[in-house]
Amino acid sequence: MSAGVSPETTPDLDEILVCLRAVMTEERQAIVRLDLAALEGITARKLTLCDALAAVVAAPPPADPGRRARLAQTRFELAATQALAAAAAAAVAAALGIERDDRYDRSARSAERTRPLRTITL
Repeated sequence: MSAGVSPETTPDLDEILVCLRAVMTEERQAIVRLDLAALEGITARKLTLCDALAAVVAAPPPADPGRRARLAQTRFELAATQALAAAAAAAVAAALGIERDDRYDRSARSAERTRPLRTITL
């Protein structure tokens, strides 16, 4: 099965977890490359996987002793992807001179301040 789940089929939980881990691997590679086009495509595939996962969770599968380990592995990969995305966002913000402030505006959004734009050479 590819890293996507077809909406017409009803995959089982293990298939969804395998696809989700594959998508997370691709997403980490796209984050490292700062490949926005790839990230947009990956986001659409993740949404499809979330829908499939919601359908499977609505009807719990029978007990499987190995499932706990597969779920833990998937959670680990999701956390790794989230950490890499946060680090990449912080690095890009730092390169652009944007930094978080401890102030909030009237809508309770965190304020940002900018430092002078840095020259970035590649």
